[in-house]
Amino acid sequence: MSYLVLARKYRPQKFSEVIGQQHVTKALVNTILKDKVPHALLLTGPRGVGKTTSARIFARSLNCTKLKKGEPCGACTSCEEINKGSSLAVWEIDGASNNSVDNIRELTDSLRTLPPPGSKYKIYIIDEVHMLSTAAFNALLKSLEEPPPNTVFIFATTDPQKIPDTVLSRCQRYDFTRLKDSLIIESLTDILKTEKITFEDGVLEFIARKADGGLRDAQSMLDRVMVFADKKLKLEEVLNLFGAVDRQFFFDLAHAIKNKDTKLCLDLIDNTFLKSLDIKDFVSEFICFWREALVAKFSRNEADGKVKELIQDISGFDMQRLFDLAEDTTNRALRSSHPKFTLEAGIIRMATIMDLQPIVSLLNGSNLSNVSSVTTPTAQTMRKEAPSVSIQSSQVKTEEKKTEKLTEKLDETKQPLQKEEHELVEDVAVPNNFNPSWEALLSDLNKQGLVRLLTYLKRVAPAEFKLGKLTLKATNFDMESLKDKELFEQLESSLCRYSGEQRWDIKFEEVKDATSVPNSEHTKERVKKEAKREVIKNKAIKGQALKDVLSVFEGSKVQKVSILE
Repeated sequence: MSYLVLARKYRPQKFSEVIGQQHVTKALVNTILKDKVPHALLLTGPRGVGKTTSARIFARSLNCTKLKKGEPCGACTSCEEINKGSSLAVWEIDGASNNSVDNIRELTDSLRTLPPPGSKYKIYIIDEVHMLSTAAFNALLKSLEEPPPNTVFIFATTDPQKIPDTVLSRCQRYDFTRLKDSLIIESLTDILKTEKITFEDGVLEFIARKADGGLRDAQSMLDRVMVFADKKLKLEEVLNLFGAVDRQFFFDLAHAIKNKDTKLCLDLIDNTFLKSLDIKDFVSEFICFWREALVAKFSRNEADGKVKELIQDISGFDMQRLFDLAEDTTNRALRSSHPKFTLEAGIIRMATIMDLQPIVSLLNGSNLSNVSSVTTPTAQTMRKEAPSVSIQSSQVKTEEKKTEKLTEKLDETKQPLQKEEHELVEDVAVPNNFNPSWEALLSDLNKQGLVRLLTYLKRVAPAEFKLGKLTLKATNFDMESLKDKELFEQLESSLCRYSGEQRWDIKFEEVKDATSVPNSEHTKERVKKEAKREVIKNKAIKGQALKDVLSVFEGSKVQKVSILE
């Protein structure tokens, strides 16, 4: 028998063997046990998470003659025929290569026949259904809405957005999710135990991260590693095979950045790029590492001990700035034709950022000691520091006159300096005068590319906007939209970045309609637009072209002027 890859050899044969998708498998089992089988199902989700496998198990369950608690027995004639692909009751179609109207017509013609003897249902499994043409979807609609008795359609797709709404509305939809790394590692461990292959720590963790939630991708990578290795999988060999770097590399690089050791940073990058490096995977691991560090800084959840040690003396303010720079470096490297140079420049920026402090700490006066200590030495101080010498009485009088003149000059010099010093302290140390600009905040959001958040904020207006506190006037629709977790977190983090204040109290004042928010950017733009329209209308009414038209049609008059946009 020819070699079977792991994804086929260890393909689940029962719902209970499908990992990480219990919310779907339990529902499918219940439809069979309660005899509420829908005539059309849509299975959606990322690749390699069990959509087609679940469709086949469901097909076997529907026609199994020895069903056990909603699970196929796998031993009856129907189950064996479906497993071999020779069952006349199950049609499995690839939507990518059978996407024309003629293919769908052939399918609908077959609906007229009854299920073969020994089978209760006729089942049509269409994989990658989103690849069907628009005409093919339209040809399928009538049969999909009112199929013959005992006919079931099962659609599987990775891209449900491309399926027409008319088809979606006729299907019972089940969404598959990406698998957690821990579930993938557990599954791969069981496979290696069965295959009697040992492995070093970190091998399966690396494969799980690289698989990005897809079990089939993880199994395919494990297949490749097993062919390369002998009886033990070594982490170094696996990393070399996939052109990746060890996780320890990112810790070493992070410590070098933290210690501002730019030479070590560049040496680490140089040594890494000597390998056959996959730049896409490298920057993905790079940004994931800094994301993990950022989350560990602001989350109470348990984190890797090495990560905790790394971030313990990095402030939250600096942690955010490091992540922003890491993200910018990642994006630039992916677009650049010289990614190594881009990475070097970005990492040097991360290692040389100034030890800036949030404005809140300055406003609290914690760092004003240096400012207040910068004073001009007085004549009295100079006298104390002057050396003691023996001189004659005539010389004393002369020196006293010189000292008096010098004191006057020093006092004249000191006054403007003291005035400037006083103004500087007042500018920095009085928090009550801090008045953030709403327009400046919106401009900052625009630069960050937060278009969705910016759109909603233009529709509202600040009733109160001061350091650490923001109250917004908003309609119920805008208020509920901004309370959405993603938008609210974006607003909160943007305020922190804009002001330096880490704690913000954000409240809302509900208004009846948009006209109750006269100061919003949206209202201002509408008023400007209406004013512009009025100017255009007045010009049109008074224009020579309209006068010429009225002169041709005697007795006519202008009743309405409309502007086409």
